[in-house]
Amino acid sequence: MAYERESLAAVKERLRRLEAAVDAMQLGLWEWDVRTGDLTWNVRNRELFGVPEDRALKVQDYPGLVHPDDREPLLAAYRAAAKDPDGGSFSVEYRTLFEPQGRTRWVLTRGRVLRDGTGARLVVGSTLDITDRKAAEERRDLVLREI
Repeated sequence: MAYERESLAAVKERLRRLEAAVDAMQLGLWEWDVRTGDLTWNVRNRELFGVPEDRALKVQDYPGLVHPDDREPLLAAYRAAAKDPDGGSFSVEYRTLFEPQGRTRWVLTRGRVLRDGTGARLVVGSTLDITDRKAAEERRDLVLREI
């Protein structure tokens, strides 16, 4: 495989570019170890949900960070992806409970279920703040209703 022949310097450079792109997009990254329940979030993901960097997270904590009306659709999307024998993907827009300056925060979460012979073992994904887009959609809908 080409990656096996790649030098350590080339791998480090690839990683640096990837980290720069993630930072430029202000992308939250996360992973869930299905077997232990541990959640690992980068700094941006913690910012999006208002979670301090020193707080350990378990999957049981996650629903408490999501708006109650959006918890079931999020769970349903994961369940559908988890049923895929090859490891499915999901994409969900929802509100967080963390509302900076009293403003509802909307996020888009995309994830992928990674499986082994015994089932789902890891779920990895990203979170993007889409609050501005949702606000623009609401303004557009309001204008269309008035017309």
